[in-house]
Amino acid sequence: MGTIYWVRKIWTEQDSSPEAEQGTGATEGKEDKMEQEICDLTTKVKIADDEPTASGIPEFWLTTLRNVEILDDQIYEWDYPALKHLEDIKIVFPDSEGLNYIIEFYFSPNSFFSDHVLTKWYTVKCDVDPNDPFQFNGPEIVNCNGCEIHWQKGKNLTKKLKKKKQRSKGRGQSKVINKLVPQESFFNFFSPPNIPDDLSLLDDEQGAAIELDFTLAEMLKERVIPKAVLYFTGEILQSGESSQIDDSSVDTSISADEEFNKANKHIHFNHYSDSDNGNDNSKNASGEGAEKPPECDKQVQ
Repeated sequence: MGTIYWVRKIWTEQDSSPEAEQGTGATEGKEDKMEQEICDLTTKVKIADDEPTASGIPEFWLTTLRNVEILDDQIYEWDYPALKHLEDIKIVFPDSEGLNYIIEFYFSPNSFFSDHVLTKWYTVKCDVDPNDPFQFNGPEIVNCNGCEIHWQKGKNLTKKLKKKKQRSKGRGQSKVINKLVPQESFFNFFSPPNIPDDLSLLDDEQGAAIELDFTLAEMLKERVIPKAVLYFTGEILQSGESSQIDDSSVDTSISADEEFNKANKHIHFNHYSDSDNGNDNSKNASGEGAEKPPECDKQVQ
């Protein structure tokens, strides 16, 4: 539609030329020529509209996510075959306020799970504490909810089989059994940790996990999805714009641990640190800090 508007704009500008105002015979000839040019351009626009979009490029989103360091840290080798089926990622605002949002991941049919869309809901608040209005830092994520993934039998990427020796009672002999244990995976993103009402109940590991989750959501919403093509091609990195959250957005006045101890405060993480989970194959996320969400419409009185 933008291209058609541009074609119409050319027509309008040509029609308002001095020759057009004089009403000469030459103008009529130019009009015929312009009509043919517009017809040709309209045909080109139609052809362009029928061409595959970015979501039709093989492994577009897998490549895009892997080109963002903080997101690539969450993707493991065994995730690749499933993420090759990722066709699109969208942001949806379910209410009129435009604060809460849903990240929707669209997948083509695959052998890993039956779901076409996987979702992650984020609850955002924009409240000013009347007792301390100058501490207001804008909208903040306060909760999130994932979705159940309907895995095909034996295809759950968030679990792995671990062999364990078990001694038989009485005979003193042992046998090897297979046991399903949790495994690091990008798809753990859809099973976020629970956020208790009393933040003092959070330990450092839980706090870091929640903080990382919120950081990933803001990175997807504010940067990756709007500029997906630039991340896919790598142009955004070549232009000097970091794939990480800006240092200037980091609020160092309050540490994460101090935030946990204030039960009457909402969760508002501005930086994160990922701790080792004891798995030798695990990858630690590395980022500078969380990007502040855009300011809301409320004004501090």
